[in-house]
Amino acid sequence: MMAEILHGWEHFPVPYLDEVAIYSNSWEEHLNHLNGILTKIKDAGLTIKPIKCKFAEDRVKYLERTVGHGIRTPNEVKVKAVLKFSVPTAKSQVKAFLGLAGYYNHYIPMFSSIVAPLTETLKGRLRKGKINWTEECTRAFKELKKNVASAYTIRT
Repeated sequence: MMAEILHGWEHFPVPYLDEVAIYSNSWEEHLNHLNGILTKIKDAGLTIKPIKCKFAEDRVKYLERTVGHGIRTPNEVKVKAVLKFSVPTAKSQVKAFLGLAGYYNHYIPMFSSIVAPLTETLKGRLRKGKINWTEECTRAFKELKKNVASAYTIRT
């Protein structure tokens, strides 16, 4: 519903269920964004709870991201979890790693191409939970970690 209400304003709000974070490049721009979003919410017949709101924050943590100064950055804790992840030895571990790293796919160009060797390990009928880990998988695993770290470094 929030995505529908905010249609046409996708570049600076981050909606999730009944919440929305708004980030802008300047204070003036932020006031315009805030006014526009609040007008859209009002026009949709919805209200906000001021007690649940934070206004004029420099940065806020929202949906495992830090939002502020006109950008969204990956959450440091999640990035560290990706970087500390051991080489998977079972399908469940590959799925867990892909889920964790996949949360930041929009920060990584060509994400699906990079992870292709890893998703390939999930196919087939090897013994329950077993995977066929290849050199290609190792390269993809390391490249994905490097890209997640780089995305975090560039945006902080």
